[in-house]
Amino acid sequence: MLADAGDVSTADTIPALDDAAAAATGSALTPPAPGRSAPSVQPCSDYQAHSVPEPVGQVELAPTRFVESLAQAPRRTFGQWLTRPRRILLTLTAVWVVAVFDLGFTLFEQGSAQFIELNPLAAKLMGGSAAAVMVFKFSLLGVGTLILLGLRRHSVAELACWFLLATKVYLALRWFSYYDCLVRGYLDPLIVAP
Repeated sequence: MLADAGDVSTADTIPALDDAAAAATGSALTPPAPGRSAPSVQPCSDYQAHSVPEPVGQVELAPTRFVESLAQAPRRTFGQWLTRPRRILLTLTAVWVVAVFDLGFTLFEQGSAQFIELNPLAAKLMGGSAAAVMVFKFSLLGVGTLILLGLRRHSVAELACWFLLATKVYLALRWFSYYDCLVRGYLDPLIVAP
């Protein structure tokens, strides 16, 4: 047993708790001491009970409400904002960025002897103007983007976007390899036709 003879029992502490609660709430739970009268409680209207008067000359600052709303708002983890439609939008944005560089490299190498366009439709268009190649590549990419954005709530569309991004990244690595071989003077079997 932890209690010894000098300890205060729980029966002795309950009246003390009642007195503390009475002092905090302004009501008396125990009868008043002899010679004293019980405090009177004035009823107040509903408006007075629920309103807090504004201090005169002081204005509440808006940042305090904003900080309080942040404290009360549930905290989001990193991955909750990255929903499937947003992932699809981000991957398609990356695909478009790489496609712009691919088009730029294609148009830059259009007249060189060591460059061979492997896309047969784009190869026929490269004999004409650069605008025709641009319209062809961006129209195909635009139609594909609209289809994937229309299906953005489905998992197949997300897989297609990741596959498209992986293909474009591979294409960017091939462009890097191509220019690296040109600068160093190496012969790459994927660049030079047999």
